[in-house]
Amino acid sequence: MAFVAGLVACGSSTDSGRAEQVDPEPPSPSVTPVEEDEAVAAYTAMWEDAAVASRTSDIDHPRLDDHAADNGLMLLEFIISWNADNGHVARGRPSHEVSVVESSAEQRVLQDCLDETEWLLYTPEGDPVDDLPGNRRTAHATVELRESRWLVTDLYLEEPGTC
Repeated sequence: MAFVAGLVACGSSTDSGRAEQVDPEPPSPSVTPVEEDEAVAAYTAMWEDAAVASRTSDIDHPRLDDHAADNGLMLLEFIISWNADNGHVARGRPSHEVSVVESSAEQRVLQDCLDETEWLLYTPEGDPVDDLPGNRRTAHATVELRESRWLVTDLYLEEPGTC
């Protein structure tokens, strides 16, 4: 993940030939890097929870609601339920390229290039469901601070191949 907290400006030349030092712009007072890390960490932890639950396609897996609520949790449950209904389990885990699109003290809007190339569907016996490679797709998430913990409350996945 690449997150730039401040701007780096080019210096101008002075008579002595040295570049003039320009201080970077200070971060917003309502957002600290630790808060940013906690919100993004909750988002990636949600996907790790989903990867663990998808190994058995257990919609009642106790980790599913550890980092997700509301529409975010409903989408994860739908995906796992669909896999279970079709006799599929998943192996591996997704990887991420997350960026913070909007940020406040109690909410982050994230965009992710969700890489599913190492998170594929199998039969419970371990045979691949198909010979298709995994995909990369854009994911949009809202992460909210609720009672001192960050939860993914909204999640939208674009079509495969969108990032």
